[in-house]
Amino acid sequence: SLKSHLADGEVCRLIMKYVNDTSIENVEDIIRELGLSNTSYVLVLILNLVIVVVGLFGNIFVLYSSLKHKAIKVDKISLLLLETLTMSDIAIITLYFVPMLTTLCGKKWVLGSGMCFITGVLAEVPFYFQIMVKTIISCYRLWVCRSNRSVHGAGIGRIFMIKMGILALLVPSFSPAIVFFVHNSNFLFIPQILRCLSAHHIRAYGSTQLILI
Repeated sequence: SLKSHLADGEVCRLIMKYVNDTSIENVEDIIRELGLSNTSYVLVLILNLVIVVVGLFGNIFVLYSSLKHKAIKVDKISLLLLETLTMSDIAIITLYFVPMLTTLCGKKWVLGSGMCFITGVLAEVPFYFQIMVKTIISCYRLWVCRSNRSVHGAGIGRIFMIKMGILALLVPSFSPAIVFFVHNSNFLFIPQILRCLSAHHIRAYGSTQLILI
């Protein structure tokens, strides 16, 4: 393989040269970089558009119905966890799929270096957060089923503990972002995945496939 014939320093140098050659300022034709035909490009664009529109409006509608009209008839703790899950869905769509959609529409990164940094730092945070929230929901519902208790009258103390637990989940969720800040990483647009990644991330995980595409 390529990596076995090159020293680590040379691999990193080639990776960074490739990334720099396909960064925000230099990418002009996203279709060519993705290796898509025109038909495939249109299908990917439509798919992303559907995800953004359905995801945003669907989750906002669920959140509005729950907060404004109390339309979801479950116990207060389950409702709180479901609302948290809905907000994390909105964050995922906003930070991950909306930039992807604008890139496909513009056929290059059009959001500027500031948004490249913001999405690079924060895009993965709601994914980690959502995984942990889903785990809490599963454990809570399992506890309810196993204990055979009525939870519709959950006290203020129990709800407060759940809220504190949700806030506590933000700490490990933001750990990748903290690492990026500590290492003072630069963020570069990678056209093959329609995302901005940190130079530290690329070096750490040795993405040699970027060279080979």
